[in-house]
Amino acid sequence: MSVAMIRLSLQGEDVSIPVRVGFSGILLPDGCNTIEMTGGIIRATREEDRYFWSGTPLDSSGGASMRTADGQITKISHHGDIVLELDVPYTISLDRSDDEQWWLPGKMATLARINEAVGNLRLGLLLSKPSDRYTIVQSWTSIADPMDPWNGLSYANESAFFSLRPAQLGEVELGEWVRWANLVDDHRTSSVSVSIRRMLMASSERSNPEDILVDAVMVWENLFGCDFDTTKKITGALAVLLSPEGGRSSEKFDRQKSYKRIYGLRSRVVHGVPGPDLMEVGDGAQEAVDVSISALREIFGEQHYLLAIDSSDKRGEKLRYKGEARN
Repeated sequence: MSVAMIRLSLQGEDVSIPVRVGFSGILLPDGCNTIEMTGGIIRATREEDRYFWSGTPLDSSGGASMRTADGQITKISHHGDIVLELDVPYTISLDRSDDEQWWLPGKMATLARINEAVGNLRLGLLLSKPSDRYTIVQSWTSIADPMDPWNGLSYANESAFFSLRPAQLGEVELGEWVRWANLVDDHRTSSVSVSIRRMLMASSERSNPEDILVDAVMVWENLFGCDFDTTKKITGALAVLLSPEGGRSSEKFDRQKSYKRIYGLRSRVVHGVPGPDLMEVGDGAQEAVDVSISALREIFGEQHYLLAIDSSDKRGEKLRYKGEARN
């Protein structure tokens, strides 16, 4: 089968290869084994998946547990409790063009599609219930590359699991995850890829409050950034986006004032201005994360038209014009 896939790819035919990604962090509802999403299939880990982590540090890494409000204990494994199955395009070429890394473009395209699918899944989970900020970590990845004798296996470093808060989804929560992951997969564009990556970094991959603050505000910049009068324009666009239709103009003004304060704090941190203490930065970082989550929920959930605009400046201008029309 691998030889046939290689032959078809060399002939310019469309070829896909199977990819499996293990995740740690959450459990599916009891009795739920397989879920179909736009980006692939999510299922519970099976015994045969042990092949992917057996003999690696994940095999002895253990996991984590947490007691719920009703006294139940939820346990997760660092080698993963759920698996994403998807097929990704596969391309190889014998046209080396005197380039020692002739194989790289095809490999990078494959990895980019995998990273996008993983990002959509993680962001969908985060947006599905912001109050709980559910998090999953990519434990291992298997890319069935017929040219790779090691089956494209890669593993997470144990430090990646520090932010996990074990949880088991209920049926309603699972349905919301599927809905939001599909929305992200259906509507994301390359122009907001930075905001998606930075949102995930701020919410689950950073431990330093300054880094969290910088990443969260970078979401704002990727969505609505511009070349001049930056603070006013970005925070103004956010205020319009997150203010209710028909609301008082004073509410939009108060929101923008709050966002300016957070943006100013971020600028002081980035430029090394003395003053902010750890408590102020920590509070500002969490506020910035909350605003970023709300903005992405609004854009992917209700205002998809903004994603069709390929420039952050134009997206911001569109919202600010909308806000002026309301007044």
